[in-house]
Amino acid sequence: ASDINNDALRFTYEVSGDDGLEWTVLAHDILRRSLRWETFEFPDGAYHVRVTADDGFATTTSVSEPFVVRNFLPVITFDDGEQTISNVATVRISGIIQSPADATERNTVVDAEYSADGGRNWQKLRATDGMFNSFDEKFIVTLDKQSEGEYAYLFRAKDKRGLYGRAKKTVIVDFGPPMIPIIDQPAASEKIRNTDDQDSGRAGVQIAVSGRAEPQSTVTVAVNDSEEARIVPASGVFSILATITKHKSNTIRVFATDRASNKSPVAEREIIYNNPPEIVFLNPRRGEGINHRAAVKWRIQDIDLDPISGVLLSYRKAGEPFQVLAKDTASDSFEWDVSDFTPRTDYEF
Repeated sequence: ASDINNDALRFTYEVSGDDGLEWTVLAHDILRRSLRWETFEFPDGAYHVRVTADDGFATTTSVSEPFVVRNFLPVITFDDGEQTISNVATVRISGIIQSPADATERNTVVDAEYSADGGRNWQKLRATDGMFNSFDEKFIVTLDKQSEGEYAYLFRAKDKRGLYGRAKKTVIVDFGPPMIPIIDQPAASEKIRNTDDQDSGRAGVQIAVSGRAEPQSTVTVAVNDSEEARIVPASGVFSILATITKHKSNTIRVFATDRASNKSPVAEREIIYNNPPEIVFLNPRRGEGINHRAAVKWRIQDIDLDPISGVLLSYRKAGEPFQVLAKDTASDSFEWDVSDFTPRTDYEF
């Protein structure tokens, strides 16, 4: 590193084991142009080094090519992953510590500990078989009297060389259920028909059920025997397609389940699935005319096979109110004398 103005340079050294997503500071704002890095404190893997030079007025940063750190440290793996979520006060954490099998000489695991305060104090872990003395050791720890909240635990395991492998564990304790979801759509008693289908490629009528729920909870929308679930984003707003197949009344049930498996009360919304009758005029057809005494004929179909309870036939001149010709008729035709009507082309049934 050099400065054309001969200004004094100060350096910050950082390393990243996730391709630059996060950086760990090894030394900050020092004069030394080199740094000894104790790689034993870091898990095996690929790393980058980043050096920032500061002359007091401007900074310049350089990032190294990736390189591999391989100390064959003990590897700690948790049975349920890096995060445990519980809805009870007693939390059990279990896992396995393994000496890397690809090492030239495997090293026995001799001890393991965990810390609840960032590494200031360490407590012994218990080997499942009673003693840490082999290449692969299972362990278990029980955390009692946990209150609600999120906790960060550090774990470390030592091999016979005195070198430590490390891991982090997040524990989330949540006793209470999430809030009951709020359904914004569909509206209460809303009538749904086939033309409302939002996904013609699926059986039934697909409608959007939208509303608000606890972020990061899983919202489930249930209608009859159909269920769909989605994780609620940070905005707290959800929208899920629900399948409607039952004619007439349907109850939409919506509930939220948080990460600790607590379930909210159920929100319900009643809707009606019903298609209106279809009416086709057989005489006169669109654009045709009638004169003198004529038979007005129609055909009515209901795709839901509901009985037709009544028919109202009316007419009008365009732009004027409708006038009733026949009411509650059970017939499919009506004899109409138009002899005294003024000839026009804008009559409507």
